[in-house]
Amino acid sequence: MSSSSSSVPEEVYCWKILGSCVGVLVCEPRESEQGLVVTYEELKKQTEVEVKRIAEFIGCGFTAEEEVREIVKLCSFESLSRLEVNRQGKLPNGIETNAFFRKGEIGGWRDTLSESLADAIDRITEEKFGGSGLKFSC
Repeated sequence: MSSSSSSVPEEVYCWKILGSCVGVLVCEPRESEQGLVVTYEELKKQTEVEVKRIAEFIGCGFTAEEEVREIVKLCSFESLSRLEVNRQGKLPNGIETNAFFRKGEIGGWRDTLSESLADAIDRITEEKFGGSGLKFSC
């Protein structure tokens, strides 16, 4: 979202994205009883492995490898973005559901965010999460 489409300062958008996570995401190591850190990059690289980790964390393990593969297939970006409700639907506030689907690629934010907004997010991320052990890569 470009700042030219709104009068809200870019830093406000960044805080809305990151601010509510500050107290939640400081988990070391990657998983504990209190939280599980899952990155989009890892989810894209090792989808089945990460889905199993998430399921185990919430106490819903799988009984067969086929289950994992089928869930990954049904929940894939391609499958979900093709659903009619996600192509034509609207939320109660009027936002079209297709707004949540872009390309589903790592680094796709570069096509959407202005350079100044990306820089602001980087600054705030470092300020809020620096020293937490979490790594952010784009």
